[in-house]
Amino acid sequence: MKLLRLPSVLLLLVLAACVAQPPQFFTVAPDQTLPPPPAGQAQIVFLHLGGGFIAMLGHVYELNGEQRQYIGTLGAKTKLVHNAAPGQHLFMSNSAGFGHILEADVEAGKRYYVLLRYVHGRGQQLRPIRNAGGNPEFTAGNPQFRQWLAESQLINRTAEAEAWQSQYKSFNDDAYARGWKEWQEKRPDQRAELTLNREDSIQGF
Repeated sequence: MKLLRLPSVLLLLVLAACVAQPPQFFTVAPDQTLPPPPAGQAQIVFLHLGGGFIAMLGHVYELNGEQRQYIGTLGAKTKLVHNAAPGQHLFMSNSAGFGHILEADVEAGKRYYVLLRYVHGRGQQLRPIRNAGGNPEFTAGNPQFRQWLAESQLINRTAEAEAWQSQYKSFNDDAYARGWKEWQEKRPDQRAELTLNREDSIQGF
């Protein structure tokens, strides 16, 4: 195998130095106990399983029109708490440039769970976990649900992660545009599958 010429080696080193390193998106919370929902608010716990291809990062936002509130970024085997006012909400995940929408209607004082589920070649989908009914894989009755909670670490977002969101706004804009278009094109039954309902609260976990 021929050695690279010196100018080529220098060019590669320069290019490597120019590539921005991703920030530290989260830190592990010192207290791993899930806090109760604050008074007058609902609590949504986003849960990332991780492992293999599904270990890719998932950025999560709350949508208000075309405005996005950055909630946080999850990695493999992590969970993130988001407290929200009771009522209707829209959330989005962005993983590898693929946007996925979740509709929610939540009740104050209740805790809900949403899974970041890897869809082959499509990033991380937001999938509601129900207390009963629907696909048994995505219910609290799934024997693996307790394992998911036990193996995942509670995390907090970092200031560096928020700065990264501003720097790469166009990346998130494109994911939102694609995700919103796909959401609008879904059938009612497909939307219902990706909607977190008031009665989906899960207590005791």
